[in-house]
Amino acid sequence: MVVANQRPRAGRQGVPHTQRRLHGCSLQWTVRQISISLSIDTYIRSTHNQAMTLADKVTSLRLIMAPAFFVIYLFVPGGLGVVITLWALYIISEITDLLDGIIARRQGEISDFGKLFDPFADTLTQITYFLCFGIDGILSPFLVLAVLYREFFILFVRNLMLRKGITLGSEEATICLTGIYADTGRFIYENVSREDLEVAAWLLDMGASLRLVKGFLDTIRDDEQIAILNQLLLLVQKKLIRGHEILISYLEINENIPGLAPVVEKIMDIENPDAYFAIFYVRKTKTILIIARSQKHIINLHALLSAYGGGGHELASSLLLREQEGPRFYEEFLHHLHNSLPSAIRVKDVMTKKVFTLNEDNTVMNASIYMEEINHTGLPVKNKEGKLTGFISLRDIMKARRASRMNSPVSAYMTKGLICSHPDITMREAERLFYKHRIGHLPVMDGETLIGIVTRWDLLEYKKHREILI
Repeated sequence: MVVANQRPRAGRQGVPHTQRRLHGCSLQWTVRQISISLSIDTYIRSTHNQAMTLADKVTSLRLIMAPAFFVIYLFVPGGLGVVITLWALYIISEITDLLDGIIARRQGEISDFGKLFDPFADTLTQITYFLCFGIDGILSPFLVLAVLYREFFILFVRNLMLRKGITLGSEEATICLTGIYADTGRFIYENVSREDLEVAAWLLDMGASLRLVKGFLDTIRDDEQIAILNQLLLLVQKKLIRGHEILISYLEINENIPGLAPVVEKIMDIENPDAYFAIFYVRKTKTILIIARSQKHIINLHALLSAYGGGGHELASSLLLREQEGPRFYEEFLHHLHNSLPSAIRVKDVMTKKVFTLNEDNTVMNASIYMEEINHTGLPVKNKEGKLTGFISLRDIMKARRASRMNSPVSAYMTKGLICSHPDITMREAERLFYKHRIGHLPVMDGETLIGIVTRWDLLEYKKHREILI
């Protein structure tokens, strides 16, 4: 927080007319906030005899401190004492924001008053800070306006829900938030929407506990699950099938064990394959159980397992077969994968075929001008015979610029240990080359002929839109 000792006062001579209008507008918003604060204070006094909890009283203190901060900041002449007072109000406000929730949860005193006024106190405090700094010119008026609109919209929705009787205790909010975290993969799955984030924020305002959410999502707790996890990590095999990196494991168990799906998902998180097929053979009932997970829509698990009567959806499916022999089925299923999986996307499907190049005898200055004209950050370099000999990037050009050697030949500053790709490698293998060698461009060679190039941008676009590509 910034607190200025010297501050312009409203209506001070020399302040431009438009700025005074802005200050007047901000003051109108502030008057509204003070009116709301006074109304809240009246409500607090009217309900004081109705056994307010300690947490409610702490929240009430924050409601009073916000307008106090505003009045002192704008209308009390600056000085060391004012600065200390403002800092004290700010620190106390932040501490009480933390304390009221802790007190309410520990003493089991979560009340309707707290559900409504705790988030309202947060909103009032934030708006007060932004208004003060906006009036003082410390913050942009557009930023202040954006914050005001956002806070009032959230406040409107919260009060609307309260009028309709839609309020949640911290326990209900925690359960709802757990469901959102599970369905969205903790907000990293491709199905995440803006509404998921907004609802999650509202549930946090209702008192949802992230610590409890984490505990609920940690589904591998039983000793049997941990033992299975350790066994699968030792048994799992990595196979390259039609360009896809597939994990497959076969484990015989005496009887069916509940909670195997979270174990499979944990291995997916650890190994990060394109797909994982966990095959369990239950000796007691001669039953085959397959739990499958995929990260690519092209590996359609529902279609693969439906051939045996299994089901689910594209990225998560399962199969249960009775009266089967485990080892024989395992070999049969491997053969099924080799015959049924479609080919993975390869570099030749993504690469740019028109490749701009430089001659190694060009000067670094000419290379810089040319790259700027075609809007490229790096180019392959060829010799007089047309053979690829290196690669020059903007980083190499900056080295020459710092050394005042821009008239040097490109061959003096280009990277000579060139990393290239074959057109038939998969995009997953290309991604490994990008990150292993820390490169931004990957020339594609067919023998000694340059036939294309893949950039880091191409890789990111492929990962972003691979559902469309495949």
